[in-house]
Amino acid sequence: MALIQPLLDNGDCVSDPAIRRQLAAEAAREHGTTSRRVLRLYYQYIATGAVMKHKSRERRPPEYENYYKRAIQTFYYSAKRPTLRDTYDLMLHQFFTASDGHLADKRPTWPAFRHYFYDHTYHRRSERTIARDGLTNYQRTARPLTGSAMAWKDHIGAYQMDATTADIYLVFRLDRTKVVGRPYVYLAVDTATQLIAGHYVGYEAGVEAVMACLANATMDKVNIAGVTASPSTLPTGPAKGSRLRSSQTRAGTS
Repeated sequence: MALIQPLLDNGDCVSDPAIRRQLAAEAAREHGTTSRRVLRLYYQYIATGAVMKHKSRERRPPEYENYYKRAIQTFYYSAKRPTLRDTYDLMLHQFFTASDGHLADKRPTWPAFRHYFYDHTYHRRSERTIARDGLTNYQRTARPLTGSAMAWKDHIGAYQMDATTADIYLVFRLDRTKVVGRPYVYLAVDTATQLIAGHYVGYEAGVEAVMACLANATMDKVNIAGVTASPSTLPTGPAKGSRLRSSQTRAGTS
């Protein structure tokens, strides 16, 4: 009130904008604020009779939260994968329907239920994915990934491997109208340096392909047919004598 008291004491402020702006500027300098804020509080007091607005906020009955939790845990977190709206309807049918089949007059609304669901981040919890999509799918696609590949081993000679089917079709050399198939591509990456140490491209998949890829990783790259290089030009030399380990091998398509 002290901020706008000079304007309230001067009756000319109601009809004279110049006097109103002048007194507002003086009050703003005195209290270390802006004249715009002084005028806003002045207009608000003239209109409502109060400087601060007290909003009456209707609180949701606390017992509704228990119903929300039970409905989400029972109906929404289900392998049947109902929609959120279906979950709300099931909640009304289970907890707010009288014996004669009529809905209770006092019941939670759909916007309130939806707001509670998203406000409490039920849509981002791991329980949602596990309950609706299964534990296997969660572990494969949605589980948190901690650590890093480089922190797994700090010495050269520990490999991580991956495999996929090439996006090409090979044809028979004597008759190009006959499709032979799609080759498999294996890569062995050194964990410490993140360099591609070995590879395998062929029609074999499985253990034999993994062994061929690891064998290629330990070879002296200078001696590989078709590669013209010297040891000084290669980023790494042969990994002879190192212990070969494959932490992740997946044969087939990715």
